Amino acid sequence: MAKQSNNGIIKVLIIFFVLFFAGIAGYEYIQYGSIFNNSEHYRKIYKDALELKNDEDYTQAYSTLEGISPRYEAYDAVLFQQAQCAAKIGDELSVQKSLKSLISKYPQSYLYIPSKYDLAKSYLRSNNNDLAADTFQNIINNHSNTDYETGSYYYLGEIHSKKSQPIAIKYWKEYISRSQDGRFSLECVNNIVKSQATLSNIDKYYIGLVYYNAKKYEEAIKFLQEAPIEKSWYNLSKAYIAQKKYPQAKEYIKQGLEQYTANFSQEELADIMYAYADISTNKIQSWDELSDISLAKEKIEDIALFNKAKYLPKDRAIILYKKIIDNHLKGYYASEALKNLFWYEYNSGNYKNAKDIALKHINNFTDTKAATEMHYWLGKIYEIEQNKDLAIKIYNKILTKYPDDYYALRAFGRIAYLTKGKDYGWNINPKGAIDEENFELSLPYSYSEIKTKFGSTLAELLLVEDFTTIEYFEGFKEPFIESWIFYKKGLRSTSTTTARNAMEEYSEKPDRTDKKWRFVYPCYFMSSINKYSLRNKISPYLIIALVREESYFNPLALSTSNAVGLTQILPSTAREVSERRGYGRINEFLLFNPETNIKYGTAYFAQIKKQLENNNVYAVASYNGGAGAVSSWLRKSNHSDLDEFIENIPYPETKNYVKKVFRSYWNYVRIYGE
Repeated sequence: MAKQSNNGIIKVLIIFFVLFFAGIAGYEYIQYGSIFNNSEHYRKIYKDALELKNDEDYTQAYSTLEGISPRYEAYDAVLFQQAQCAAKIGDELSVQKSLKSLISKYPQSYLYIPSKYDLAKSYLRSNNNDLAADTFQNIINNHSNTDYETGSYYYLGEIHSKKSQPIAIKYWKEYISRSQDGRFSLECVNNIVKSQATLSNIDKYYIGLVYYNAKKYEEAIKFLQEAPIEKSWYNLSKAYIAQKKYPQAKEYIKQGLEQYTANFSQEELADIMYAYADISTNKIQSWDELSDISLAKEKIEDIALFNKAKYLPKDRAIILYKKIIDNHLKGYYASEALKNLFWYEYNSGNYKNAKDIALKHINNFTDTKAATEMHYWLGKIYEIEQNKDLAIKIYNKILTKYPDDYYALRAFGRIAYLTKGKDYGWNINPKGAIDEENFELSLPYSYSEIKTKFGSTLAELLLVEDFTTIEYFEGFKEPFIESWIFYKKGLRSTSTTTARNAMEEYSEKPDRTDKKWRFVYPCYFMSSINKYSLRNKISPYLIIALVREESYFNPLALSTSNAVGLTQILPSTAREVSERRGYGRINEFLLFNPETNIKYGTAYFAQIKKQLENNNVYAVASYNGGAGAVSSWLRKSNHSDLDEFIENIPYPETKNYVKKVFRSYWNYVRIYGE
């Protein structure tokens, strides 16, 4: 009997649960048009709402968002979007309802702090100043070191300005102490100054910085002169420079370097020392003066010595480089000083001394600009010593540790020479065009990887391409995702430089097949590049490398010398090319068109290459330094070793340009070649 009773209870429970879940499913279907969590369905609704919002139909956008179930994985973003739409139509009750729901249900959301901030602003718009003040104060108490904390000080100042000016001033002072170039900085300063409140010397310092950042130099000088000199001298001197009052600027720089370097980084100090030299009529004399000021000072002596050495004969410059190595081996300039010592010995034929210096550099520096250069030239010395095995070993080390560097291209060539008898040099040409006519970048991480590492909301927002909401994510930073977002927005240059800078930070580079490389070396405008490269018998890998380095794929790029577009060709040069080729009339505005620009830039490159022994290295150098200069260098130097020719190019800009273009060329070959 008991058994039958139990069976009956179980049946009743089963029926109950079936009906319960059926009810939920029915409600879900009636309310949201789908059963349970249909992510693809909700993504479509979200996208539709975004379109309506972009069209400024905020009421319909809000209504559309209501069709998304709370079970949707990015429902916190849905609530945030609803609040934004409601704010646009002045429905503050709906704003507050959505934001309160987000705050209570999603405390781990990236949108949690922005929602508190927007809720406080909604209270302010609703004239509920007490609730607004409490919410802003909550942000200050619980979310320090965020932009929202800083903004809260401004709004608290606004709230209190209506009843207690001294309290308002206190909050505005706090704001400018945290941000001297923020959205409200100048407004806070104007309010403070207008109030004629008592100002401490530190207050005057921050006010001076705000005026300086706003380019109000007269006002900046006025306040910075009354601020603590150990803090203010740096920006005070820069304000005088901006006004072209150079004697005053130089006096403050000298005083600051002599007495007040402690609070400044070496990068900042180098910047102000370069400024001192730039405003001096005699650069050699200015670096002499700076050397005297900097004598035995830890942060700045090596800066002065290194730059003074640039203007001295080599034998005297070497003395200063040695002093840098002896006294500042851990400093920023030691790597370059060692490199210059190396070249002095190498060019003098003192290979043993040069080898010792290269080894010292390798033992002390692994991630400086000169690191791969010293590895490579140590390999070349091993070749001179006929130590083939050690040479191959160090070239392989370059390919492993620095696979994307210019010297990896050269290491690849030297290994080929030592093992096969042929150095491919600067002409590693995969057959045909780069097969990327309809180039598309895809996220370098899978949906599941993004969801695991950064959460469902980000993964969903990337799928629906709601990039505006992602901008509110306090603390989120993943440069390759940011690079993809810039790419989707059509900001090619920003996308490429963001990825480039991120890759530079990798101590261990990913495999060449990793998707991240395509963000660093993308293939834009490939249809035109392939077409005109092959027509002019030039590798498209080289032309896209040149385009990357000239303009970072910005077709509207315009230099100070009036070089135009993707290939940065001068209008006068384009007219010359047009006359030679019979292309017809050309003007500067046509050169902003990507295809036209690539057509003329590639034709010009082919022209100078033909003039210079059909040599790619000479052509690339000429593209930057001019064909006349390159012809002169070839007449004056022994260029049987192209490595040495490049290292001895007398224009530093051109030497670096050649290396940058061929570094890009090497990476395009690595990533896209077969």
